[in-house]
Amino acid sequence: MMNRLTEKVLFEKLQQGDQKVLKNFFDDTFALFVAFAQDFLGRDDACEDIVQDTFVTFWEQKESFENIYYVKAFFYKTIRHKCLNHIRHQRIAAKYADSVQKTQGELESTTYYVDAVIQEEASRMVYEEILKLSEVGRQVMLLALEGFSNDEIAEKLGISVNTVRTHKARAYQYLRGRLNELRILLLLLQPW
Repeated sequence: MMNRLTEKVLFEKLQQGDQKVLKNFFDDTFALFVAFAQDFLGRDDACEDIVQDTFVTFWEQKESFENIYYVKAFFYKTIRHKCLNHIRHQRIAAKYADSVQKTQGELESTTYYVDAVIQEEASRMVYEEILKLSEVGRQVMLLALEGFSNDEIAEKLGISVNTVRTHKARAYQYLRGRLNELRILLLLLQPW
């Protein structure tokens, strides 16, 4: 799985054609990439096909990438391009037609694209890092992400409100330090 391998090792094994690592990479990222495609197409069956096609294209070009960040940027750009082509060349079912016409300009804008990438990638990265926290810290952060207040978290976990605040402060500090990868990815996603 991706979180078991360092990104450097993952990248090297993908470039070498390690099919087991590709399968793990596929399993770890498929849902994320489908969700990204769904930002453009909604719950269209074509999302899964687009992501699968992108994996095939990636596999055919695996030696041409410089690092894992270029791989991720390739997936986001290719999926976006395929989704926009799908929108342009296919008639959307009646229940999607109105929403697509209203948001066509938004979907094609670079801002929407970058925002969608940021949201999907940041969510994945934050969740992965939260899972690395101590047991109590992880529970506090997951409950906070579900919208529970400090008082509610303290009551659910049987700890004081000050302890909740302390765990949140430590978690935020840890997350800020660990999420620098997102900045690199954003630089690579800038349109040509």
